[in-house]
Amino acid sequence: MITQYSNICINTDTGTMQCGVYRPEQSGRFSTVIFYSEIFQRTEPIERSAKIIASHGFVVVVPEAGDAATSLLQGGLPGLISVGVYLFLVPFLVFFFMKDKDLLLNSFIRYMPRERGLINSSSTRGQYRRWWIYSG
Repeated sequence: MITQYSNICINTDTGTMQCGVYRPEQSGRFSTVIFYSEIFQRTEPIERSAKIIASHGFVVVVPEAGDAATSLLQGGLPGLISVGVYLFLVPFLVFFFMKDKDLLLNSFIRYMPRERGLINSSSTRGQYRRWWIYSG
């Protein structure tokens, strides 16, 4: 099936977001797939995949959320605070959680029951996981 491409802009709270739309060339109504990439931008592999999905009879929307992220920086003080939290505070907390892992685990273990037969039984845990996977 032959596909066509168009570019649209969607207005969001933080500005406009560019989206690529891949669709079958025939007219009609088609199911829609929103196709996010791991880096929130259209890359060559993402475009190829979107064209393949569109050739099977779907409308594929590929948002470029990277534009929304840069417009977040232009949002003033709230945007700057959000970026500061994610760039500084989260790695800072992860570092100290990893550094104090033993202290934190020991404080949690203090509140757990001393007899943990079901948790310590690896055969029971394996059977539960096996049932969970096979049951659907």
